[in-house]
Amino acid sequence: MSTALQILIAVPQVLALFLASTVAFDVVHYALHVAARSRHRVLRAVGGLHEVHHRFLDRELHLHPEMLRRNLLCHVIPEYLTQVSASLALLFVFPQGIVLATLGLQTAVFAGILACRGIDVNHRPRTRIPAYRPLWFCLPEYHALHHAYP
Repeated sequence: MSTALQILIAVPQVLALFLASTVAFDVVHYALHVAARSRHRVLRAVGGLHEVHHRFLDRELHLHPEMLRRNLLCHVIPEYLTQVSASLALLFVFPQGIVLATLGLQTAVFAGILACRGIDVNHRPRTRIPAYRPLWFCLPEYHALHHAYP
């Protein structure tokens, strides 16, 4: 099989695995929001780790630079580790090369977020939110709505 054909076959698999690991984090993300509202102190404490992220970019969509380091430690790094764990867990479904390529893509995205100190396209202060058009993936407008109305 030619190299071009191998790449053509691999790219959708890498994107599928990247999407699956993102959905895995979305499930964890939702669970953290639920835990933050729990009656149980331990669950609230676990959910509170994610609340740091929502204090970094608050409901008014103001950025709090003093929360930058805590946001990286309590949100950005755990999100990356969750996605990596989900990808590694799917080694039994996807070939090793696909998983490694996905890990490379996840690491590149993580490095980009670290380079901009967590102030990526989804985490910028805004004075207003443009109209949200429902899609199958999260655009910055939808993410801003999530921060305004978690």
